[in-house]
Amino acid sequence: MPVMRATGIAIGSIVLWFCVLTILHPRAILDERQHHDVIQRFAQGDWRLPPDLPMLPTYHALAALASKVFGSGLTVARAVTSIMAICTVLLFAGVVRSLQPTNPGEALLHFAWLPLMFTFTSLAYTDMATVLCVVAGILLHVRRRYAWSAVMLAVGCLVRQSTIVWLAFMAVWTVINLWQERADASSERCAESWTSFSRDCLKRVWGHCIVLGLALLFFVYNRGLTLGDVPENHPRFNLGQFLVFALFVLGLWAPVWISRARDDVRALALWVRTKPGMSAIILIIASGIVATMAASFENAHPWNQAPSILRNRPLRLMADSAIARSVGCVTMLIAAALVARFTREQPARLMLTIVWIFSVLFLLPHSLVEPRYYILPVCLTNLLTRYPATQSRNLAIWYLSLCIISSVGIFFGTIW
Repeated sequence: MPVMRATGIAIGSIVLWFCVLTILHPRAILDERQHHDVIQRFAQGDWRLPPDLPMLPTYHALAALASKVFGSGLTVARAVTSIMAICTVLLFAGVVRSLQPTNPGEALLHFAWLPLMFTFTSLAYTDMATVLCVVAGILLHVRRRYAWSAVMLAVGCLVRQSTIVWLAFMAVWTVINLWQERADASSERCAESWTSFSRDCLKRVWGHCIVLGLALLFFVYNRGLTLGDVPENHPRFNLGQFLVFALFVLGLWAPVWISRARDDVRALALWVRTKPGMSAIILIIASGIVATMAASFENAHPWNQAPSILRNRPLRLMADSAIARSVGCVTMLIAAALVARFTREQPARLMLTIVWIFSVLFLLPHSLVEPRYYILPVCLTNLLTRYPATQSRNLAIWYLSLCIISSVGIFFGTIW
């Protein structure tokens, strides 16, 4: 599919969703209430920071300015988010032209129809503002505007502080790009190459270093990553985050895993036959990991207790059943094995490995199990993955199907 056609389809989908949501569900949905209350207060001239807001109110201030002009209703806040989503799609179209030359149209739809993100393209949440800044940073990166890329990621940090992880990722990506450009340097000029390499690295990532330094100062001054005095928003490791992430990895890439299932099973059987000792050792280690994780699992976050929210159901099930905990832990190991083999076969396996590493770092401090946190890891993984034409098309159709299901779920009170 041509990029221009895919861009039109993606933007049309966002506009259609905004209209349907505004007409059929004009009431606030979950955290929209909190964000819209802050926007209304700002629009009325009360710029005091609310004690229950964990992020800097950059998105809320921008939406408040629009509310002053067009009114303070929820529709205006949703329109601001939708405009951000459309701008993000337009920027992403430029990214896929550079990084996905074989199937750019489908790659754009993988982004625009990502089920984790699509329903939030017209909701008064901060996620689209964050994604907009990260995508803008990626586009500037591929166009070699490294300092401006750091600036856009800095703006993203002002929307959500956790974006600092992706700014660090962009700095590593920049260094790797430079390393690959200089990979043909001769061994006789090794010392000179290392000196010039360090100098060239500094020229490209000085902006990232400044932003990282400023962020560190802010976190020290703030005595933490989050604002507000709500204990539930404070960083804390939660094993359930990774168990649910594994479920989404299996579900979101289901067409890929199904198409690869026969080869994966054959590769596993061959590996067991040729290396029985190693496979037995790994099986014992895996069993120990599963037992340890199952014994230590707890669904401790109070916001993950409500049964009406879809993401909480596997957590509640695992909290109540030892068998479910064991199945969940085994599922996470299976997902990790599938991802490892799939990543190893990709042309950009180094960058994909780094994406997975930074995804783990990004999820580590998030104590609330919330699939919205998986948006950027999945987007970056799809962006750097080369799918065959059939897989690419099937994945786009699968995402569209999940978007329709999740959009319908909104009207029945279910949200990721």
